[in-house]
Amino acid sequence: MDGDLEDLVIRVRADTSGFLAGVAGMRRELDGPLASGVERAGGSIERSLSRAVASGRLGFEDLRRVALRSLSDIAEGALRSDFAGLLGGGGGAGLLGQLGSLLGGAPGRATGGPVTAGRAYRVGERGPELFVPQAAGRIEAGAPAARGPVQVTVNVAAPPDAGPAVMAQTGAQVARAVRRALMRAEA
Repeated sequence: MDGDLEDLVIRVRADTSGFLAGVAGMRRELDGPLASGVERAGGSIERSLSRAVASGRLGFEDLRRVALRSLSDIAEGALRSDFAGLLGGGGGAGLLGQLGSLLGGAPGRATGGPVTAGRAYRVGERGPELFVPQAAGRIEAGAPAARGPVQVTVNVAAPPDAGPAVMAQTGAQVARAVRRALMRAEA
């Protein structure tokens, strides 16, 4: 009976150590590249706000300085963690892919392309937005909206004795009308 109990205790310990190793692996994956930067940024914000409360002064310039310092810490952590990917490790595209991304203003997927889980990509049809997928996949770029041709017809009936001032006024009116028509066509 004691032998069975010892075997059971050993198996439970082995199962527990495997479980703990799995939890540690999941934690490493979830901590990601920004965790240390975010942690430092949070500490910096906390210290600055504590000083402001203690001294009784807190201005917008102080908040701006704290925010910029925090963003700098986060960016530094992201760059540090992406350095391994730049050299070809860690599931990144390696030096060639990173160099292409840097030259292309990236890592952007505004025109579509493959994405990797947990990595930020710049997308956006109305300006740059960050997208961090939870699973690998692909971003499909939408087709631009087809626009029909714009036709503007201008008829000017001016008396033969119209002077240059009348023609200049008429030209300005025509230019405004054409501009309005083109703006309506773009909207």
